[in-house]
Order: sequence, then structure tokens, then C-alpha cells
Amino acid sequence: MLNTFVFFLSRVVGYIVDKTVFRTERGVGPGFYITVIIGQIVFGILASLIVAYFSRHREFRADAGSARLLGTRSR
Repeated sequence: MLNTFVFFLSRVVGYIVDKTVFRTERGVGPGFYITVIIGQIVFGILASLIVAYFSRHREFRADAGSARLLGTRSR
């Protein structure tokens, strides 16, 4: 799901950069493609951080739930 947002946002940013910075009038220019590649890398790293956060959060909740069921303390 996050990969869809990575591709979408990188293309939106690439289009904006290509039109404002490089002032491409027809179609898209090399600024679009360069920005899309860089945007996919940056947004991909941010998306993986979000996924890692929620994964870690669920893991801690699962550990706390198992400790509660077993009657031991979680650290």
C-alpha cells in the first residue's frame, strides 16, 4: 500500500520540479525522471521507517499480551 504512495508522490514532485525549476513546456523533461528516481528512493526509505515502526509496535503489544496471559512480567 505504501509503495503506491511512494510512486504517486514521487511523480507529483517530479512533475512540479520539472515544470517550475526546469520550465519544461511540452511533456516531461529529464528533470522529471531524475526527480522521480530520487523521490522514490527518499519516499521509499520514509515508507520503510513507517512500516518498521508499526511492526515494532505490534510486536511489543504481542509480547505484552503473551506475558499477561502467562502471568509473567514483560520488560
